[in-house]
Amino acid sequence: MPKKTTFCLILVFTLLFVSPSDIQAIANATSSGSAGLKLGQNREEFKQKIQAIKDEKKKALATKLEEQLNNLNDKATQVMASQLEKLGNFLTRIEEKAKTMESAGKPVAQVLTQIATLRSNITQLQTKLNDQKEKQYTPTVTAENTLRIQFSEVKTTLHKDIQVLRMELVKIRLDLIDIIKSLQTINGVSK
Repeated sequence: MPKKTTFCLILVFTLLFVSPSDIQAIANATSSGSAGLKLGQNREEFKQKIQAIKDEKKKALATKLEEQLNNLNDKATQVMASQLEKLGNFLTRIEEKAKTMESAGKPVAQVLTQIATLRSNITQLQTKLNDQKEKQYTPTVTAENTLRIQFSEVKTTLHKDIQVLRMELVKIRLDLIDIIKSLQTINGVSK
């Protein structure tokens, strides 16, 4: 019981300052922010254009930054996928508890509907995470003197993409907390 309480408290404290308007604002920024950017550009093409740069330090730095951006994307998606898996496992346990309560005659039909909706949202987010993991964040190299701007645009796009996925993960956590509260209310537990 203390582990469940601790888990719920951690979820509540991490989600305190997120509002639905924040989620919508980040989603809007991402959908309109990357119009002129070519993400997923062929890495071979990037490496060929980098070879045209005369300064060896800039070549090395550009290659290193491109690798770091893609590694950051991989790590962020792995962490979110792990969290999503844990939330899915927790939802399964909650669903079992709800079915037990239903067999005992408690009115949990609405909660079971919420659970099914949340399971669908988890599946959709998992698909989005898989798509995000496949993305390559490689800038379009046009000139040596614009590398800083191009990498900055790619970094900003990566940040926005990851932030949108995080906000969806937060929404799933909030929905899970609402389901827990509903079950506690139905079960007669007051907290």
